[in-house]
Amino acid sequence: MLHQQNKTDIIIDLQKKGYDHDFILDNKDIRCLQFNRVIVADDFDIIEIHHCKVNPTSKSPSAIYAIQLNNDDLKGILMSEGKLFDNKVNIGH
Repeated sequence: MLHQQNKTDIIIDLQKKGYDHDFILDNKDIRCLQFNRVIVADDFDIIEIHHCKVNPTSKSPSAIYAIQLNNDDLKGILMSEGKLFDNKVNIGH
């Protein structure tokens, strides 16, 4: 887990590292928005977790995850506010 930073700086840094796809939570799995493809938890790894500066109007935690698929070169970013996510379970409200 890395230290708190500005969301924009984190996203730009991850894109420079090749994390160029967008993921969203889909129950306990994730979905790649570019391909509308569901990826189950066993098929990807969370490479980096960045906790972001909390929005002043929200008390919820905010995190950005660098995701890499196990059997593919596909890498991307998952952003989450109000929920924390590990590689197997969606944790939060």
